[in-house]
Amino acid sequence: MGVVSPSTLSRWKRGEEGLPVEIFEKLLTSMNISYNEIIASEVDINQVIARIEYDYQKNKTEELKKLSLCLLDKYHQARDEFSKVEYLLKSAMAMNYYLDLSGVDLSDDEYKKALAKQFEYVNY
Repeated sequence: MGVVSPSTLSRWKRGEEGLPVEIFEKLLTSMNISYNEIIASEVDINQVIARIEYDYQKNKTEELKKLSLCLLDKYHQARDEFSKVEYLLKSAMAMNYYLDLSGVDLSDDEYKKALAKQFEYVNY
């Protein structure tokens, strides 16, 4: 990308240092992502979470399964990295709640590896 050095990006991903706004804006521009897309994504994820929680509380396993499979399909169809990560995390939430209610795991090993990779640099 040429916007930020790999070592700076790595430190940011591990939470060791912040990413200046100027660099963040350049990264968004280089990935063709607008602030509006980020805001819309935030609104959408809140709606997905609300739906998951509602279906879970009402014990609607079939609705959770449908939502999980829909989000999983969107994950597999996503072409840009931003959308792939977004749908990876949304589908993981839905599938986790579905697993809790039904005892059925809808994910495969490849999906689990992709999900685990997203949490590589998270500090606990």
